[in-house]
Amino acid sequence: HAHAHTCSHSRTRTGVHTGVHTHAHAHKCLHSCTGVHIGVRTHACTRVHTHTHRCAHRRSHSCMHTCSHSRTRTGVHIGAHTHAHAHTCSHSRTRTGVHIGAHTHAHAHTCSHAHTRTGVH
Repeated sequence: HAHAHTCSHSRTRTGVHTGVHTHAHAHKCLHSCTGVHIGVRTHACTRVHTHTHRCAHRRSHSCMHTCSHSRTRTGVHIGAHTHAHAHTCSHSRTRTGVHIGAHTHAHAHTCSHAHTRTGVH
């Protein structure tokens, strides 16, 4: 079988302070992996779900979290067994707090990996 997995993340945080302290940041991550095999039966399935929830904290802090996943699997078989599937998932999270205080910061972090594995049967 052969499959590749790629994943990239980016995270951003921004804070503006004029008193108490405030920050907002978003986190997004996307993964996908694909495998292809050659076999006997065939199947395909897709699943998607999204949910959002929001919460308010003490000291004027509110955050909203949204996350949606979609997963697809497909298999094409022509022998012993085969399947190909892709998985994609993306999350985004946002938090916002309004502060009026002492310090401010903003930073961004990005990292991406890719690795591939191949096997022939």
